[in-house]
Amino acid sequence: MSSDRELGWLHLTDLHTGGTGRLWPNVKSDFLDDLPEVHDRSGPRDVVVFTGDLVYSGEEAQFQEFDEIREEVIERVRNLNQDVEPTFLAIPGNHDVRRVRERRPAFLDRVGLWHDDRDVRNAFWSDENDDLRRGLEQVLVEWDAWWTQEFRRSGLNLQCGKLPGDFALTLPVRDLTVGIVGLNSTFLQSSIGGKRS
Repeated sequence: MSSDRELGWLHLTDLHTGGTGRLWPNVKSDFLDDLPEVHDRSGPRDVVVFTGDLVYSGEEAQFQEFDEIREEVIERVRNLNQDVEPTFLAIPGNHDVRRVRERRPAFLDRVGLWHDDRDVRNAFWSDENDDLRRGLEQVLVEWDAWWTQEFRRSGLNLQCGKLPGDFALTLPVRDLTVGIVGLNSTFLQSSIGGKRS
């Protein structure tokens, strides 16, 4: 069991909600049935973290479908925890972007220059109107709308970063104060707007 000086967390990733494979229905029963054993072995979960690819292709309906899964998981964890309300956090993955269906936008060409061209990186971080930065915001518009609604509903005091999905949070957990940082690295993947991996 956990002491007052420990943080319990549950890490989930790559559900690809709304995709053709429909992963969650295949693992849901086993996953939810295993949570009590995990709880008995290691104590309550203070934080439930989803680290990318919550959905398959960044569409609004997929985020709505994911919300049902999220609530199911949080509710099960909450019931096991009894006196601990789990905090839900998430960062985007490459499947959480809205795919660009029209011709390849110019900003995608700049993604490939990221590692080799300092000017591309400097413009991205310093210029709010940079094409690459605006392009990233464009493909993450559904993520950003969903996440903004999610953290407003949660009442968390998140400090948002420059990119959709970046955040910092100070979380009181019993006798601890825990700092958590979420970073969006999806823009470094050239598959953004292209072929899904």
